[in-house]
Amino acid sequence: MAGFGIWCEGDKLVSGTLSPYDIHFNLWLDYCNKKSVPMLDIGIKINYVETLHQICIYLPYLISVNDIKDLGKIIVSDKKILDSVFNESYTYQELHESKNYLVKDKSEKEQFIVYALDPNEKSDILVEHCLKGTVVAINLQNRGFVNNRNYYFRLRFTGEWLNKIIERKSKNLLFDSVSTENTFIDFRLNNWRSFDNPSLVQRLQQKSIPQYCISKVNFFLMTNGEIDVYSLNPKSERKLENDIWKDYIGKKIDNVIIATQWQEKKKEGDNSCIESFNVYARFRKQWCTISQILKYIMIFSVINVLYSLLYNLLFSDSNIIMHYMRILFFIVIAGVYFISLKIKGDC
Repeated sequence: MAGFGIWCEGDKLVSGTLSPYDIHFNLWLDYCNKKSVPMLDIGIKINYVETLHQICIYLPYLISVNDIKDLGKIIVSDKKILDSVFNESYTYQELHESKNYLVKDKSEKEQFIVYALDPNEKSDILVEHCLKGTVVAINLQNRGFVNNRNYYFRLRFTGEWLNKIIERKSKNLLFDSVSTENTFIDFRLNNWRSFDNPSLVQRLQQKSIPQYCISKVNFFLMTNGEIDVYSLNPKSERKLENDIWKDYIGKKIDNVIIATQWQEKKKEGDNSCIESFNVYARFRKQWCTISQILKYIMIFSVINVLYSLLYNLLFSDSNIIMHYMRILFFIVIAGVYFISLKIKGDC
């Protein structure tokens, strides 16, 4: 499994104090529909200083600017969406500065400013194919940002390439009553062992602003409620409100969607940072397909025919050679059928 990376670049800070920032991941996976395209949302909340030039997101795949969508305007388009995304009660207002939306809590205290990015503007986002993947750099220079204010950015990455972080394995034995498919997700952030590119490791380890460090990571896996999710990492679950989230993801939600959450955060008063973050999860789906029903009908038919032939062979005076030919014929047909099922992975 290739890993993802996030780091900050710019001029070194004069102060040696740490500047922590939060990262949010939402992986949307319509498990029951293999034709659907997964979506990965990445949100970053950071305290800005003028020496901070850009936030870099490394994806181990070649993507284009068409695979990127800004979610800043969407999360502030409705209070219900804003509250659901952050699981808090917030209010927002559009500022005079373009693309800036001020978010406050119930006590009217400022929490952060949502900045709406335009992936098609290189002044906002620069997409660079390098390091055996893609580096998406969020530009923070000359944006009119104010020192020591918290800013929030949220992007969605969509494409068939996201299926590469999902590993599917089917297990359909011949006489199983249902088909079983196990899916594995091994998500790694800033994990040096998952990078096979020395240049990438060097760039992350020698990042220009080492004081900027990850203080909290939230990873949400959004999938169908009928799927059982297993993980050795501590997790929590909650059901999503379909009417609220349909505007966020941009399509109607007909199924029950469960958000499985993994979280890691540094302890209060601890000067250490989160160096890396890993989530390994497995989920299983079981179902009975038309192919399986036809398989059992075929098995029953073959057994019935063989029984009839054997009965006629033992208790009739017909030509024995014809019986042998019929038995051989049906054995060949059954063999070809079961071989085809094996090739397709249905048995």
